[in-house]
Amino acid sequence: MKYIYFSLVLLSLARYGTGQNLVPNSGFEEYFTCPQTFNSKSSIKKIAPHWNSPSNGTPDLYNRCSRGEMGTHNITGVTEPYKGNGFAGFILWEEDVGFREYLQVRLIQPLQKGETYIVSFWYKMSTYSQFSIDRIGFSLHDTNTLFKYTHNIPDVTYEKIKDKAFDPNSGSWELLQTEYIAKGGERYLTIGNFSDNKSTKSFSLANINKLEPLLKTSAYYYLDEVNISLKNLTTQEKGTEKLSLDKKIIISPGNYTLEGIQFDYDSDILLPSSYEELDLVFYTLEKHPDWQLIINGYTDSNGSMQYNLELSSKRALAVKNYLTSKGITPQRIQCYGHGKTKPLAFGNDEESQKKNRRVEFLFIKNKMYKSQD
Repeated sequence: MKYIYFSLVLLSLARYGTGQNLVPNSGFEEYFTCPQTFNSKSSIKKIAPHWNSPSNGTPDLYNRCSRGEMGTHNITGVTEPYKGNGFAGFILWEEDVGFREYLQVRLIQPLQKGETYIVSFWYKMSTYSQFSIDRIGFSLHDTNTLFKYTHNIPDVTYEKIKDKAFDPNSGSWELLQTEYIAKGGERYLTIGNFSDNKSTKSFSLANINKLEPLLKTSAYYYLDEVNISLKNLTTQEKGTEKLSLDKKIIISPGNYTLEGIQFDYDSDILLPSSYEELDLVFYTLEKHPDWQLIINGYTDSNGSMQYNLELSSKRALAVKNYLTSKGITPQRIQCYGHGKTKPLAFGNDEESQKKNRRVEFLFIKNKMYKSQD
C-alpha cells in the first residue's frame, strides 16, 4: 500500500468561533449539598442549581465530594467525570413500563431567531447498567412545561441515533454535537430519550456482575459538560481562491497535520476552535466512503513518558469521538497515542513545544471497499 504525504494549505477558510456557553452549571459542578444518595424528591425539587426534572422522574447528581454512594465509585457504576468534579445520571430506558428520566436547564438568555448555535454534551453508559440503548436527544422550547408522568416525552428537537444499541464506544464518554438554527425565544433545554420503547433499540448486558435492583430492567447513563454556544461566522481571506466545505479540501490519501486542533492545557478536552478543521476531516471521510483514517496524537516534552502516552491516547480518542458523533462509522477510524516521541522541533521554548503538541491524520484508501451504488 502506498502512503502519500502532503502538507495541508488552506488559502481561504470560513472561520468559526463560538461565544459564551448559555448553559449555567454546565458541568454539574455546583450543588445545594454534596450528594450522598439517590434523588427521591419530586420534580418540584431541583436536581442541582439551575437543573430540574420536567417530569416525575428523579435524575441523580454525583460529585467527588461524596463520601457515600454518589461519588466516582457509586451504586450505578465506576467512572470519572468527563471534566471537573461533578456529573449527573438518569434512566434513559426501562423495559417494563417505559420509565424515563430527563434533565432540564434554563438558559442564561433566550436564543436569537435565525442564529446558528452549537449544541453539545457528553454522555456515558454506567458500568452497572443492565442495558444499553441506541439514542439520546434534546428539546429546546420557550416554556418549561412540566409533565405529570414518568414515560417518554414525545417532543424532541434533535436525536442522535447510533447504528447499534451496543458498539465499541458504549461505556466510554461519547459526544452528541449538532448545529441548531433558532426559531427565537428558546429558553429551556431538556435532555433524555424522547422515543418510546418500540422505537428505541436496546441491548441486554448479561455479563454485568454487580446488579443494582433499581437498574435491573433499565439503561442508566451519565451526563456532563452541556454546551450551547452561538456560532459566529466571519471570513478571513488569505489569497484569491476561496475554499469552502462544499469542495474537496483533502483530495488524496496521505498524512496531514492540522494545526488548528487544540485542547485545554494538560487535558483531552477539545477546544471549540478545533471544530472547524475537524469538520474538514469529517467532510473528507463523508465524501470518500472508501477511505479509512488513522489518528496519531503527540504531546510536548513536559511530563513523564507514561503520562504523555496516556494523554496523547485520550486526545486521539477525543478526536475519534467527535467524528463518530457526526456519523462516521467507528470501524473506519483507528487512534493511537505516541506521547512525546517523534518531536517535530527540539527545544524548550513555547514555539517548539506548541509545534510538538499535534494530531496527525493518515488517510488510507481501503482497496477492499465495495461501492454500495
